Amino acid sequence: MEIDWVQLIAGSLIPIIGYFFRLILISIKNNRLKKSIMGEWYSYHISRVNYKDELRVEKWKISTKLFREGINIKVLQENSTKNDLKYTGKIEFDNNFVIFHITGKEHSEINQTRLTKPIPNGDTLMIGFHLAQDFNHELYTTPKLVCRRKRSHEEAVKILKESTEWIEDEICIRLTKRPIPSLEKPSE
Repeated sequence: MEIDWVQLIAGSLIPIIGYFFRLILISIKNNRLKKSIMGEWYSYHISRVNYKDELRVEKWKISTKLFREGINIKVLQENSTKNDLKYTGKIEFDNNFVIFHITGKEHSEINQTRLTKPIPNGDTLMIGFHLAQDFNHELYTTPKLVCRRKRSHEEAVKILKESTEWIEDEICIRLTKRPIPSLEKPSE
């Protein structure tokens, strides 16, 4: 019985070529679907530190993983002497929302954020809710603003307050459907 070397080599190369083709397709999919999310963002939400409310201001640097599904997020915390926080996770799109599932790389933290899908423009922003533990290790959810342009503390808090409403009968907080006054362009 003689070995057919061409058939043997071709049979060995097909799985390797298929694997690399899959990696290329994953990379293309990640870039196409998540391109509007990648890059630098400013994030604002209220948390509690030592049982006192505090506006958390962070700068996010979001990038894709090379040849793997998922994202990396580097979080630079404003006015913090701690090291930058690094997360890994994934982004999902659900109708008009973007969902971030992220886990700390070097610290034990898992959180989830659901935001409105961004409409790319000069001042792209996303508003939604953040679900995690606060610095007192208590479960909480809070409105979250994530935008391309840095905001003042006062402006960020105003947008967070105007974008949500408490529905007493439902015992629930919702994103408001009415326009957010502080985001409206002044009429001329």
